[in-house]
Formats: sequence, structure tokens, C-alpha cells
Amino acid sequence: MRVSLVAAMLWSIPAFGQAIPDRARIALLRPFLDSRPGDQPLVCEVKPVEPSLGFGFRFRAGYHFQVPLNQYSGAGHNWTVFTEVTPLGGARDPVYFVDVLKLPPIPGTDATGDQGGGYLLGEGSYRVRWALIDDRRRVCRKGWDIDVKLRRDEGGAKVAMRPFTVAESSLRGIFSASPPSDAGPPLRLSILLDAAPMYPGRVVRNVLRGNDSIFLIGALAALLERVPASSVRVVLFNLEQQRELFHRDGFTRESLDDMARSLNDLQLATVDYQALQTRPGDFVAGLINRELRAAPLSDAVIILGPQERYREKLPANALERINGAMPQFFFLKYPALQPVNLRPSLQRRRDAPVCGETRGLDMGSADSERTFRGGGDPCARWDPGLSEALSYEEDTIGLAVKSLKGKVIPIQSPGEFAKAIQQLERRVIPASAQPVSRNK
Repeated sequence: MRVSLVAAMLWSIPAFGQAIPDRARIALLRPFLDSRPGDQPLVCEVKPVEPSLGFGFRFRAGYHFQVPLNQYSGAGHNWTVFTEVTPLGGARDPVYFVDVLKLPPIPGTDATGDQGGGYLLGEGSYRVRWALIDDRRRVCRKGWDIDVKLRRDEGGAKVAMRPFTVAESSLRGIFSASPPSDAGPPLRLSILLDAAPMYPGRVVRNVLRGNDSIFLIGALAALLERVPASSVRVVLFNLEQQRELFHRDGFTRESLDDMARSLNDLQLATVDYQALQTRPGDFVAGLINRELRAAPLSDAVIILGPQERYREKLPANALERINGAMPQFFFLKYPALQPVNLRPSLQRRRDAPVCGETRGLDMGSADSERTFRGGGDPCARWDPGLSEALSYEEDTIGLAVKSLKGKVIPIQSPGEFAKAIQQLERRVIPASAQPVSRNK
């Protein structure tokens, strides 16, 4: 039997629960990375999590560990996870991470506790030293090397971190070191994000899983970094609830904290009664019509989200009639996927470890849920071969975009997302040099 333990999250935004410590704490914890006379061993097993490219075009890597809980009894126990990641090129300065995990009261048991953590990497080679220290100063250690590089099918992606760099898996890490966008005429962009689970129907939850939030924020970051925009409007919505969660004209990186809080506050199990009385198509039409009425018009409107279950076409008169120039519409759609055999975990490679976050943890208290809800899963790997699509029939958003002569582009992997961005740039940038006019 295994039980999963909740990390004491240091951020109110999606993250893996790790943070870069200050110098004083590094000096206190660094000696635990080396064997010392009189050390008390902590029985544990730790496995590295291989690096994988995310939709934010950053490599995520990390670890997964298991600890027999018969080494503990009662309440008040905790673990401190201390990680040193040293680039084997570039400046070669080590980067440190710390995570504090508070254990729930433990009765006499033969169960095993497991948890994971992670960080972001640029391409290159790295050496990792890792230590798990418990409240009795017992230590479990391990070291390993990491080689980070693009796979052949990811060749079109531009890694958003410089080689031999390390960052937190948090909003601060997502935007820590980004290469400049390719030169080109600046664009006015509207980005509409559908805050919906990547795996609808897999498990009923009140909030978005950490990986769903990380996907949306990472993909938004990639769009902001790759497409040369002079102004950006971001709208976060949930089609199931027919509700706008966040709207910001003049969106900047500083706006991400507010958007992340809106994601954390989303209650998936709550639907307003009025939303049940209207059609989802009317809500989609309202979002699009506002973009068609905007002054000045955006050069491109990009909708990013999963394939929804709604299939209705918009009525012929639902969208406003525009004569002259209008935005180009794109729907970057990741298919609604269901893990094979209804496995309660995010898609992963068969050889990847099972991490605590992905197993639908239920600690039985509201406090535990609030602590847990911001977490991500460093063990998650995108592997389309392990999933099956529920349906590829065009949904309401796709039908609306096509009615505007827009483009629906499926994205199932970071490589396909990179190609979608290239296609978007090819279609929009030449048009952006033309004067924008409209005549109702």
C-alpha cells in the first residue's frame, strides 16, 4: 500500500512546491549532500525523472521518491528535500532548491509514502545531488547526471531557456530567461484561453489540476515569447460555466499573477443556474463579437483550449457582419483525450514513475485540498501513444472559427505546438503590415 503526501506549497500559483532558498539556508543544508561520520540513514528510494519538453518550450526534469512509513509514528513529522543542480557547461554555478513536506499523522503502518519534485532546464548536461532529510536529521542521498536535448520530432521547437540554465518550475521560472522573439512587424494579439481540464470525465474535481494550469500558463508564455506583439489582450474563460474568469487589455508578464489566481479560484463543480438556460454557442458568439467590435482591431485572435463536448453550430446571424479588414482567427486545439483503461494519471511513458500528485489524492480535509491544489506533477510525460481520443468531431468553438474562415490547428505535442506557432506567424505577419480598416 502507498499513500501520497501533500507538499507545503510555497506559491499560490501552479508549481512543483520547490523554491530557490536564500544563502543562509543553502549553507545550513549543503553539508547534508555529502556523507559524514555519524550519519543516520533514512531508508528511501529515489528515481530521477527524465527531462521532457513542455508546451512552454522548457524542459522539466525532477525526481520521485518513496519512503517506508514504518520509520515514523504519530504526528509532527516532516521532510526537507534539498536539491543541487550544476550545469556542466556555461558558468557552471550550482542552483539549489528546497521543499518542505509536512506529513499527516501516521499510525502504525507498512504503507509507503511517495512524492516528487522538479525544475526547469535549458539544453545541455547537468549533475544533480539530492538529499532527503527528516525531522530526526536522518538522510537519504542520491546523485545522477542529466542530458537535455530535443528529440527528432521536436526539432521545430525553440527552447525558451538558454543552454546550461536552471530555473524554478513556477511563474518566476517560466519567465526567467527567454530568448528574444524573431524580428518582424509587431502584432496586436487577442489570446482567449479556455480554462478546462485536459482530461474531462477522468475524475471529478472541484478545481483544475496543477498540470492543466501549468499547460495553459506555459502555452501562453510561449505565445508571448514567440509572436512579436505590440499589444496583447488576454481573456480567460470556462465554456462549461459560460463565464469569463479574467480579462486584461495591455497584458504583461506582471499580469500573470492575477491570471494564476483566477485559475486557482475556478470551481469546476459549480455552474450558475443561468448558464443552464442558455446555449454555449451564445457565449462563444459573445466572445467573438467583442473581438470584432474592438477598436483598434487585433491582427489575430488566438483561442487555446481543449476540444469541448459541445457540437452546436452558431446561428447564421449570431456573429456580427464585418465588411473590410478583420482579425484572423485561430483555434489551437488539443484533443480531449482519455487515458487508456481510465488510469487515474496524466499521460506518461510506461517506464516513468507514478507520482503522488497524479493519483487523485484525497486527504479528507479542505485544508489538504487547498494546500495540494496548486501542485504540478514532474513525472508527467506527454505520450500520445498511451491515449485515445474521445472524438475528433469539430466542436462549437471550432465551428465558429471556421465560419469566420479561420484556422483550426490540432496540437497534441510541444512539437506540433511549435509548428502551429510557425503557421500562425506565416499567416498573420504579412497581413499585419497592411492598414487596418473596418466598415460596418
